[in-house]
Amino acid sequence: MTIHKPRQGRDLDASDAQLTVLLASPERSDAVFVERLLSQRAQVVRALSCPEALALHDRGRFEVCLFDVELGEASMLRLLRTFRASGDRVPVVLLAGPQDDELTLRGLRAGARDYVYRGSLSRETLLRSFRYASELARHDRTLEDVSRSHRRLFRRSLAGTFRLSLDGELLDCNTRFLEFLGYESRAEALRHGTLRLREASWVDASRDWVLELSNASRRRTRILRADGTALPVMISAHLVDGADGDPQVLEGSFVPESTSDPSSSRRLEALGRLSGGVMHDLNNLLTTTLGYANLLGVELNIGGGARARAEEIRGSVLRARRLLGNLLRSGRGLPPEPLPLSQAVRALRQPLQETLDSSSCRLAFELPEETPSVAIELGDLERVLTNLVLNSRDAMPQGGVIRVRAVEAPPVDERPDDAPRGPSAVLSVQDGGVGMDRQTRERMFEPFFTTKSEDGGTGLGLVSVVDLARRYGGTVTVSSRPGQGTEVQVWFPAVTGD
Repeated sequence: MTIHKPRQGRDLDASDAQLTVLLASPERSDAVFVERLLSQRAQVVRALSCPEALALHDRGRFEVCLFDVELGEASMLRLLRTFRASGDRVPVVLLAGPQDDELTLRGLRAGARDYVYRGSLSRETLLRSFRYASELARHDRTLEDVSRSHRRLFRRSLAGTFRLSLDGELLDCNTRFLEFLGYESRAEALRHGTLRLREASWVDASRDWVLELSNASRRRTRILRADGTALPVMISAHLVDGADGDPQVLEGSFVPESTSDPSSSRRLEALGRLSGGVMHDLNNLLTTTLGYANLLGVELNIGGGARARAEEIRGSVLRARRLLGNLLRSGRGLPPEPLPLSQAVRALRQPLQETLDSSSCRLAFELPEETPSVAIELGDLERVLTNLVLNSRDAMPQGGVIRVRAVEAPPVDERPDDAPRGPSAVLSVQDGGVGMDRQTRERMFEPFFTTKSEDGGTGLGLVSVVDLARRYGGTVTVSSRPGQGTEVQVWFPAVTGD
């Protein structure tokens, strides 16, 4: 049997670090020749036998091993097994002659990465082969790391995970699979032989049900438990290709539908009660803190920095109380508590000022006492304002005023064409910066589009503003001209009945 010409890796260039090579060969003349070829490019450590090579490997660190097949098949296989079991996985290149093709082929099958012929050795040939062998070893280590991570995820998944052959045989499953389906052990599940689905279109003997299952994405079905009862689940699965690119196995996962899993429902109910109690206690603590902050503000009637800090404590407590209230309402399936838009923006003035502390820009707020109420999380409103204020700051590198307004929407006939028609409150951020032409305005809400330098922004700030506005049923309008600044208006539907 013959083998093909050795494959070659890419050339080493002058920037490559010096290699440390373990040379195992019984011929001293070969060792001297290899050392001469690799002078100034590699440090060669010689071993005259397999035991000596293994001892050197244990004591040192090598990038590659060049193994002479004249040491014999038994020595070659022993060295390959030892290297494969070691943590560093030193790649092995075989040194052979054309008469050694059978032995070389067995070495490659046992784990050698490449081979070179003794009669055609040159420095370039050796270095390319070493690089090729090292790249193969690095690639294999990466695959092993990915495989280990995949196995860890498979085992630790909170869903019931499984692996089937293309014939439908159960090959593997995780602990949650056993718990959900009532098996005492993995061996018991494997003895049942397959995933016992109970849906007509998947158990029809005339159809390839494994292929049908591979197209499932969050599909409802029922799986038989070990005791024969049916468990309603949501299942997803996909085919996994083998090294040849053809489907090899089917991997999937399922979770019981919460309404049909009494134990899950009880756990969620208990968690909800616990969370509600914790939030109630936190709210009581915040109420006490707020009371002392109010008293401190009264006692510090002289004004100055201490009074301002007391007011900031008070504002932070109020924001925290509102956040807790919204968490409770969200847990009960209710929208955030409505709040006048001007009042919500007023609560965020200090955090917004802090975003401009090192800037030559300043904020000017126009917040009337009466504005329509909106139902929006205060944290989301802060994200909207922060993104818009930072964009305005970047548009005025020489400094200037950024105006923040919260107003009731004008009459319908005075609104822009793309503004909502119903009762609304409008949040406006306006700057006197460089402005935008029509082409830039049309693209400003595209993901990753930015007019800043490569390290100046991601182009996702305005995208998040639009996403948040839409989440609450609103929209965003923009007016801008080159040299005349930009005004961004965020429209929120007003809460008319409470």
